Amino acid sequence: QLRPFDDYMAVAEELRKKHGVAHIIVSTDNDDVIRRAAAEFPEFNVTHTDYPRNNWSSWDALVRNELDGREEALNALVNIFLAVDADYFVGTLSSNWGRLILMLSYALYGRPPLFHSLDGWSNSILGETFPPELLPFALPGSAH
Repeated sequence: QLRPFDDYMAVAEELRKKHGVAHIIVSTDNDDVIRRAAAEFPEFNVTHTDYPRNNWSSWDALVRNELDGREEALNALVNIFLAVDADYFVGTLSSNWGRLILMLSYALYGRPPLFHSLDGWSNSILGETFPPELLPFALPGSAH
């Protein structure tokens, strides 16, 4: 389930106030999210990849040859490495993307970023329950 943009930014604003976070990386398929982040939250330095976003299923577009698979893959890799290197992560752990960020960060650095999940862990090849090794990195109020 997609979460409202304002839910993410409310957590980012809390991180700004409590931890001085001023730089956010936005990883999205929605150009409106990028525009809103920059326009409505000038207190943040917003980083994103310069790549066309169409709000459609990439898989369907790839099958129809409407997207360049190599470019899609490269953009995804850049986004994932930007996120893996972050100090904090705000996302959803029901998403493969969110779980991949935590797992790759754990593999590279021996710890994930501090994170706030807007929903609980589910549908993972690691199991249906939240890995207890990640619990010390969950920010207060995070679902897991």
